[in-house]
Amino acid sequence: MVTLLSAQHARNNIRLHWKHAGFEPLPELLSESVAEELGTSPLETELGALYVFVDEYLGLLRYCTYYFLSGVPPSGQAAMLFHRLAVKQIRNLSAVRVLCAAGLDGNARMQLRLLYETSLVWQRVLVDPAFRAEFQTATTAEAANKFWHKYISKEKNEKWLKEYFDARAISWLGADNEIVGEMKQKMSLSTHPTFLQAFVDAREDWIEPKDGLVLGTPSVSSHFTLSMAIFATAIPFSVIPEPDYGITTVDMLARGPWHPVHTSKPTWERYNTELRAMIPRLLLAAVRFSELLPKGNQPTHGPDAAGTT
Repeated sequence: MVTLLSAQHARNNIRLHWKHAGFEPLPELLSESVAEELGTSPLETELGALYVFVDEYLGLLRYCTYYFLSGVPPSGQAAMLFHRLAVKQIRNLSAVRVLCAAGLDGNARMQLRLLYETSLVWQRVLVDPAFRAEFQTATTAEAANKFWHKYISKEKNEKWLKEYFDARAISWLGADNEIVGEMKQKMSLSTHPTFLQAFVDAREDWIEPKDGLVLGTPSVSSHFTLSMAIFATAIPFSVIPEPDYGITTVDMLARGPWHPVHTSKPTWERYNTELRAMIPRLLLAAVRFSELLPKGNQPTHGPDAAGTT
């Protein structure tokens, strides 16, 4: 019997969502390959299910890089821009995952801020050609600093995106003021030298078991960090219909089997649209786990753990 809200429950849930999205059954999830690289130990903890969702996101982001690379021959720098953003998000999200697994939740929240802000840049690049052009030409330290002050500092990018989407009556994840407000408040405590964060870190250093002198073990306090990392990663994939990436790609499906297989046998473009759509789909799936996992609650056992959606 599968434990409710466990890592295995999350894997079963994710498999069902792949199936409902039209993909053939997966013998191994993307998250399983990622966990082999990054470590499986946090999957056996109370928050193991959230680590599974983070790992599945990392696999999907890697598939995004394959798509953007397929656009480099015909589209050049236009495709490379999105490839670089996808790689940056893989590194940001991996850093959150690795730090949380090592019991360094306060430090993981610093990476969460970078993950969130990079998602907003990705979203802006999709809809604002002038922003995209300046972003790509900020290739020196001086130019990058100037760009940051012009477009990013003091929440300028958030405000621009809100006005843009509000004017067009388009829903997007960054407009969820309750979630975003809580995330920004808690991230702020971790990105500045506050007494509160020092108190929390010292408390966890005292109470969490350690195998060595420095690193700890996965903590329940990472519930917030992992949940918000899942949310932040999904931001640039949350607008429906999806904004046009404006690139031409090489058909990689014509060069041999591509897994996971979609049952409709779509074109390469459609195949990747379906893959990217898995990101907001799995965000919705993760909400149930995020809402019910601790913060203190112990998972229970039940008959529907093996196959609920």
